[in-house]
Amino acid sequence: MPSANVTYGLGNTTMRWTQVHVANVHSNTAYLEGDVQGAGNLSVLGTTFTVSTNNLIISDSLLQLAANNTGSDLLDIGFFGNYNSDGGGHEHTGLFRDASDNTYKLFTGLIDAPNNVVNTSGVGYTIATLQAYLNSGGITTNATAVTITANASVNVAITANTLTLSSALVGTSGGTGRATTTNNAILVGNTTNGYNELTLGSSGHVLQSNGTALIYNSLDGGSF
Repeated sequence: MPSANVTYGLGNTTMRWTQVHVANVHSNTAYLEGDVQGAGNLSVLGTTFTVSTNNLIISDSLLQLAANNTGSDLLDIGFFGNYNSDGGGHEHTGLFRDASDNTYKLFTGLIDAPNNVVNTSGVGYTIATLQAYLNSGGITTNATAVTITANASVNVAITANTLTLSSALVGTSGGTGRATTTNNAILVGNTTNGYNELTLGSSGHVLQSNGTALIYNSLDGGSF
């Protein structure tokens, strides 16, 4: 029992006790030079917990964030980091669930560090690029192909100002099967890829049937 408050030391850096066994330790500050092992739970009651290490190893397979965010939906949930791409001030990048629209977002370039929410209108905020293959029911991608599937349970809607196909859509899939058509020609259905091209006939010829096909030909003066 010391006779004064914060006056006496218990050993020093050169003369140390081998072991100290106590039921509880109450200290205003603590500095530990070696490894620390705890058999019980660790609770940090402060507002900041800083880990300065090159490798952080965690045995748990799932990490919980925003554990106390159970009474409302006002906080964004995710993680972010710092980087410096131009030698000036650093930027922030990360992945988070936006509480304002319940959407997960990947971002980069944000100047100001997030604080409970990510300012999607902040200076430098940019949607980041995700390089990955997809398997989301309606669309599946891999290294060589993109497959879009619509069926009774998955509706697929494509909205575009301009749609360009590298190959003509065949007639059996709703196209014409032709990349180009001759001026003033008409397309006539067939039983294979959809359509044949019937070019314009000679002057005075009319469109008629010969019994097996549509043709342009002159009238022979027979019955009409």
